[in-house]
Amino acid sequence: MCTAVLGCIKEVSSQIREVFYSITDLVEPMSLDEAYLDVTENKINEADPVKIARHIKDEVLRITRLTCSAGVSYNKFLAKIGSDMNKPDGLTVIKPEDAQRVLFALPIGKFHGIGKVTAARMKKMGIHNGEDLYRRDLKELIKYFGKAGFFYFNVVRGIDNRELHTNWEPKSISCESTFHEDLANINDLLQELRRLSDKLATRMSMKNLQGQNLVLKVKYDNFELNTRSIAMPHFTNERETLYRYAEQLLISNWDANRKVRLLGLGVGKLDNQNEYEQMSLF
Repeated sequence: MCTAVLGCIKEVSSQIREVFYSITDLVEPMSLDEAYLDVTENKINEADPVKIARHIKDEVLRITRLTCSAGVSYNKFLAKIGSDMNKPDGLTVIKPEDAQRVLFALPIGKFHGIGKVTAARMKKMGIHNGEDLYRRDLKELIKYFGKAGFFYFNVVRGIDNRELHTNWEPKSISCESTFHEDLANINDLLQELRRLSDKLATRMSMKNLQGQNLVLKVKYDNFELNTRSIAMPHFTNERETLYRYAEQLLISNWDANRKVRLLGLGVGKLDNQNEYEQMSLF
């Protein structure tokens, strides 16, 4: 899981998601910059989940210049608990043999899923940390907290059988490229734009997506970010059409006196009849 400064979310959420999906398609977004990832099988063929977490942190830092925290464990609840530790640049691993020790020492207000009101009620009952919660039986927890009591009873024992929910209806789909060296030549930029158009068209075709609103993103060497959009005459995922309108946007808005660090291309107003596993946001 990755977390970042709230004020930067809109600008970098697409970049962070790209990092997530470069590792696995099994991603459950929690917010614009935070998600659960199942890396049991992954695209980089790395067996060690800790190395994967470090790779994600390094990539997010390289691309966005933001630090992030990560939690690695055997279920969603413990991974989230781990990601909330040692912020803003920590990596916490909670192994099965360590779960009880970590949870027993955890203040009740730090349990994911226990809000301020519930935490206050628990403290009045003498439940101040995980060890206190563990000592309460299931019937008592259900009596005072309803169905949530069953959840509290399980998670304090390190039990969380929830699966990842990866099916999302996208509002947009996008791809982008950060250059190793800033580009100033329009022909070089158009070449990169062609590559992005091909990549976007392929991704849309694979997901049976068509769109009508094309968005171009340009980040200059001073990190100023500009976006421009154009409505295409019909829904499409045809690569030549995407490139033609992207070319029009770039040429009409290009500043010849400035170097470009990043180009992004996306399509909104999607026509999507199928479930779609990846959500990309500008």
